[in-house]
Amino acid sequence: HAQVDAVDLSRDALDVAAKNVADYGLGDRIALIESDLFAGLAGRTYDVILSNPPYVNAESVAALPPEYRAEPALALGSGEDGLDATRRILAQAKAHLNPGGVLVVEIGHNRDALEILYKGYNISDVPVIAILPIAALLAQEEGIVVPVLQKVGVNVTRLRNELNAALGRLPTQYGGSAPSISRELNQILDRAEREPAAQKRDSIYVQAANVAASEGDERARDVVARIGDDNTRQRARAFIDFSLVRFMINKKRADDALRLLRTSEVAPLQRVVFYGQVAALLTDQDRGRAIELLEEALAQARRMERSDPDRARALLAVATRFAKLDQTRAWEVASEAVKAVNAATDFDNETTMMTSVASAESVMFTSFNADEMSLTPLFAQLAREDLNRAIELARSLTGEAPRAEALLSIARAELESA
Repeated sequence: HAQVDAVDLSRDALDVAAKNVADYGLGDRIALIESDLFAGLAGRTYDVILSNPPYVNAESVAALPPEYRAEPALALGSGEDGLDATRRILAQAKAHLNPGGVLVVEIGHNRDALEILYKGYNISDVPVIAILPIAALLAQEEGIVVPVLQKVGVNVTRLRNELNAALGRLPTQYGGSAPSISRELNQILDRAEREPAAQKRDSIYVQAANVAASEGDERARDVVARIGDDNTRQRARAFIDFSLVRFMINKKRADDALRLLRTSEVAPLQRVVFYGQVAALLTDQDRGRAIELLEEALAQARRMERSDPDRARALLAVATRFAKLDQTRAWEVASEAVKAVNAATDFDNETTMMTSVASAESVMFTSFNADEMSLTPLFAQLAREDLNRAIELARSLTGEAPRAEALLSIARAELESA
């Protein structure tokens, strides 16, 4: 599977992206990075760079209909001719492409302007494809796409030839050869060692550690140790530990996940959820050990502040895991979780587990969806065990929204079992 760095200048856009990444379970494959184009990607290189930058020129921005103005201005306009961002991408992309890599950029109605601007310059040296619309790259329904492209003046034969030539240059999984993780990591570390500016060097180390962690390479921790700034190093260690433990859990390597978790610097709620997920991996082969891990997770949850909504989420996660191992214990912890929900300030049914690390150059995010932190799966399981008791417990929730969520979960469980 491809590893993806998803880059955006907008923190709001990245927050939305983080929820989508979590919902689709892609947190181990997609890193979200806050960066102005390549500014926060020092030392990173790629097989494919795909960009849809703002490309509307000033005249067109002024004439946009009202519905377009609901979009952030940052996402539309790009200088007088609409090519400010594209110029920067073309100038900087070569330093971030692996040998044989390809850059694909959407430039909308500006292709002619771009070609005039770069007349006499072999854009393929970058290499780059500038196309309208970029959907043509992915389209399967050629009978629909081609007439549309021809209608707006696109030379379809030329476009097809450019795409075929570009696809022929793609590495490994697309047909060529890509550098190994060790090679890529060493290349980034070499750049870091040559970087004289301390802040920028730390940023490169953060990126190098993320490259290693994305493949479960524990050398990521050694890279983090090289970071000079104490605060950045501490945040990076928590971020990398989160990524490494999550990688091991996804690969069903319970012992490795637990070993890393014991020495990790992840947040308390993350630790509780991870203990529960490791316990789930062990349930069939070692039930006793799984229960021991849940008791350890429970102890961690109880150490959290009583008014902290994360304490309620942690107890819900433990109770949900107990429901599949020990019903008596599940009811006990569920009752404790309900009290924690009632005591928490601003509790919601949030299920996204997210962490981030900021350096001088960028902000990186990673996330996944942890349904067990919410009321929904717990009350569904309790209802299957004892409907009336589950309803009684749900009604003891004092908040209207949590109580409604718990009762709806019970109702859905009943309908499914009918």
